[in-house]
Amino acid sequence: MRLWISMHLPLLPLEVFRPHWSEQADTRPHAVIDQGQVLSLCELARQAGIRHGMRRGGVTALAPDARLHERDAERERGALDGVALTLLQYTPEVAMVDAASLVLDVSASLAAFGGRLALSRRVRSSVRQMGYSARLGMAPTAQAAWLLANAAELKLRRSLRHASMVRRLDRLSTLLLPAARPYGDWLDGIGCATLGDLRRLPRAGLQRRCGGALIEQLDRAYG
Repeated sequence: MRLWISMHLPLLPLEVFRPHWSEQADTRPHAVIDQGQVLSLCELARQAGIRHGMRRGGVTALAPDARLHERDAERERGALDGVALTLLQYTPEVAMVDAASLVLDVSASLAAFGGRLALSRRVRSSVRQMGYSARLGMAPTAQAAWLLANAAELKLRRSLRHASMVRRLDRLSTLLLPAARPYGDWLDGIGCATLGDLRRLPRAGLQRRCGGALIEQLDRAYG
């Protein structure tokens, strides 16, 4: 059975400046600014009333002592490279998916590292020791593992069997699929809110309206 792990680092823009382990010692709010707006923030900043999308002036009005960082995409890429290199100890099949996510084919690694749960704990621990918060998804396809890791609202992100993977994917928001995002208004207008709704649409019509990339991503997710 094929099995994939995806690691999504939701606070990477912040944690390249302020690793998660510094939270207890650092009492100042921290936020990352991208194109004049808050992109990422720590819990202290959230408690001060700072929110995603807020302008710099609003941040300083709420928290004059806040430490504001300009987003450093190159630093983020270097950090993700470092995470990928660290995870090569578990499998040679490691690939970057986007600016904050990786996928690992761990099908051949399970026995060597004590099974699925033990391996996932070791992978998560390795990333945490580097200073990064991580969400881990596990599924029989790489795209499904990535979707589960990126779904912020989920509590359970592991689907080890195809049937349970399908049920979990069907409940996810359509807009988690990158190729669906440009068509968000249209999908909302026809009441297509979840991946399950999307799968039930006629494929030929969906391909004419949205192109082949959406069908391809959907097929890769469900296997």
